[in-house]
Amino acid sequence: MKKFDVLHAFGILCLCTTIDQSSAELPDRRMGSERLPLVGGYKTVGSQTEGVMLASRFAYVSALALPSFVSTLNYPEEQVLNSDNFEFQVLESSQQVVAGLNYKLTIAVFETGVQNSICVGGFKVIVYNHFGDLSVSDWVQILTSDEVTLMIGGDTEEGLSQD
Repeated sequence: MKKFDVLHAFGILCLCTTIDQSSAELPDRRMGSERLPLVGGYKTVGSQTEGVMLASRFAYVSALALPSFVSTLNYPEEQVLNSDNFEFQVLESSQQVVAGLNYKLTIAVFETGVQNSICVGGFKVIVYNHFGDLSVSDWVQILTSDEVTLMIGGDTEEGLSQD
């Protein structure tokens, strides 16, 4: 019986040593300069992907219909607000796979029709795409023209657009 206990203890010791060594060989998610994305978390995607372009266009049109956004625009009040007078640029974009897709976007809005496009504001938004049915799930933050200007590097007369 003592021989069995000694063999049993030795077996457990070997198993623990093997498990400890094999876990040491697994990559550490915290090591290195790159972080692995969390399963179910947001992943950075290019602003030119079809899904981002569709979601950003939807968010842009929705924002121009939102009084709380329009009131923050650095745009003369006496001029009639017309979407043809603006263009937008996606500054940041990421997506999350859910029952459909969530797109987390940061969008800058520029006035057009002047010599150079002038930043008038922007917003952060989450757009939910449920297999082609788009909706805004969260207006995260409305950005002033100064905040957007800082995000794009300080140049207030950017002629960039995704429109």
